[in-house]
Amino acid sequence: MNKSGILLSLALLVGVAATRAGEWPVLESPVVCPPEIGCLIQKYVDGDAGPDTVDYRCGRLSSPAHRGTDFRLPRLADMARGVAVVAAAAGVVTAVRDGMDDINVNDIDRDTIKGRDAGNLVMIDHGGGWYTTYAHLRKGTVAVAVGETVSTGQRLGEMGMSGASEFPHVHFGVRLKKTVVDPFVGPAPLRPCGVLGAPLWSAAAVAAWPYVPTGLLDAGFAGEVPSAERLRAGVFADIRLSEDAPALAFWVELFGVQPDDIAWARMTAPDGTVLAERLQGFDGHLARSFRFIGKHRGGGPWPTGIYRGAFELRRGDAVVVRVDREVEINGR
Repeated sequence: MNKSGILLSLALLVGVAATRAGEWPVLESPVVCPPEIGCLIQKYVDGDAGPDTVDYRCGRLSSPAHRGTDFRLPRLADMARGVAVVAAAAGVVTAVRDGMDDINVNDIDRDTIKGRDAGNLVMIDHGGGWYTTYAHLRKGTVAVAVGETVSTGQRLGEMGMSGASEFPHVHFGVRLKKTVVDPFVGPAPLRPCGVLGAPLWSAAAVAAWPYVPTGLLDAGFAGEVPSAERLRAGVFADIRLSEDAPALAFWVELFGVQPDDIAWARMTAPDGTVLAERLQGFDGHLARSFRFIGKHRGGGPWPTGIYRGAFELRRGDAVVVRVDREVEINGR
């Protein structure tokens, strides 16, 4: 081993030894996401001991008994970009799994992945009883082996959709021995949501992942009556519309919708004619919500030119999400 390798190994050992002495690990972001993709956090650790869900900021970005933080890609097509998952802190790899397909769990028999819900994964021991897990990694991308010592920021794999997953993401779990720890709260005893503790994240990681209770996942057009299933399968990615499309629709997918929110949407033709417009409410808290407006084609072709879609999610007097999209229909 060369001098730099020896120094790196010593540094890692010192870090692990310090953790064993009782210090909490300082976690960096487990995801290296290009700014143009716009990764986001879909779910946090569930802080409710009962059947309800609540995240650390008293929101509903979680699910019952959710035991980690889900960093996700907005669109299925983004997975092909190879977005890196990295070690949040130095440690030793204790478990890996690779080879499971990236597929929506709703499209398969769940019994085929029984006992492997986490999909392709890496687990790291940071010393002192601290462990992190990186689950649902992309097939064929796991880059470390059991027993390997890894440094903070070292590439472990890529964000994927293996195991019991409905969207491309990495489920990042933190444990102190057998106890789940929310990295946004720290290892202090359970406290009411909104009462923040001492997060395990570094200052840089906290700045990189601000709490966003509601936002846009994606928006676009379709040449058919769209469905959430076809959207999440990537059917409408980079779509090109033709004059003879059977329908024209403008759709949006949101996260963090609240019961009193109001959705307004409008789609207009190249000459400014309103083709469709709708104002709708929501029945409850929704981790994800898919909405669209549209119009079937009449007897003739769609006029060529630029079609525009506009959407607002209104909460009281405020507009919390605003979307403007356009698409061009060219002649034959």
